[in-house]
Amino acid sequence: MPNRSLQKQIALRIRSARQAARLTQSELAAALNLSRSAVAQWESASGSAPSTASFARLAATLGCTFEWLATGQGPRSPSRRTGDAREEDPSPAVLYRHFAHNDEEEQLIEAFRALDEFDRAAVVVLTETLSARPQRARRVRLPP
Repeated sequence: MPNRSLQKQIALRIRSARQAARLTQSELAAALNLSRSAVAQWESASGSAPSTASFARLAATLGCTFEWLATGQGPRSPSRRTGDAREEDPSPAVLYRHFAHNDEEEQLIEAFRALDEFDRAAVVVLTETLSARPQRARRVRLPP
C-alpha cells in the first residue's frame, strides 16, 4: 500500500476526476462493475489504492490520463490542443498489455526492478526459456 501522503494525493485526484466527470461514487462504481465502497476506499486518504488495471479503467471512464491519475504527472486530459480547436487523440491513455494484470505480476515487476543489470539479464533468459516450453511440459501449480 502506498504511504498515507501518497494515498491522500491519489484519493484527491480520483475524487477530483470523478467530480469533473459529474459522477457520484455509486455511478462510477456501476460503470466499473464494482461496489460503491470500493470507490469510497480509493477516495479515502486512509483507504486503499486501485490496482494498475483499475487505474486504467478509471482513467478511461473518467476521461483523464492514466499517468495523471496514478502519479499526478503529465496532462490531466487525454485531449491535445492544436491551434484553437481541441482535437481528440484516438490513441488510448494507456495500453493495458504494458502494465501488470494482477498483484503477482506487480510483485514480479517490483522485484525485477530491484535487481542489478546482470541479474535482470539472467531473469529475462530464465523467463523466456520457461515460457517457450510446450504447455504439457509445464507443471501444474497446486493451490497452497
